[in-house]
Amino acid sequence: MSPLDYYADALLRPDDPSRGMNGSDAHNETRMILARSIEHGRVTEQDRPYLVKLIAQRASVDQAVAQQRLTRISDQARQAEQQARVAADTARKAAAAFSLWAFASLLIGAFVASLAATVGGRARDR
Repeated sequence: MSPLDYYADALLRPDDPSRGMNGSDAHNETRMILARSIEHGRVTEQDRPYLVKLIAQRASVDQAVAQQRLTRISDQARQAEQQARVAADTARKAAAAFSLWAFASLLIGAFVASLAATVGGRARDR
């Protein structure tokens, strides 16, 4: 998805979601709006009324229920993003700790190999 896809979609968006849109178009448009909303942390004020109309029309529910669904899904997406950030931060910290320990073990291994070579060389020369 190109960053311009969202803006092109917003320019061509009808006032009434039921006009000239099949199921896959509505699904793609909803995915695009939600992806941008997750990226920016919230559903914009321009997108919210349109999504509520689209949800109400596609799910055959009234606008209050559609608003509740949108709020619930937005909250779930925000929580999932937060959990992903925490997991990524934990993985980053684990990778950093592993890197430090790997460096220390390689350094100790090189020192021990050098020491063993010195001792073995002296033993050979006697």
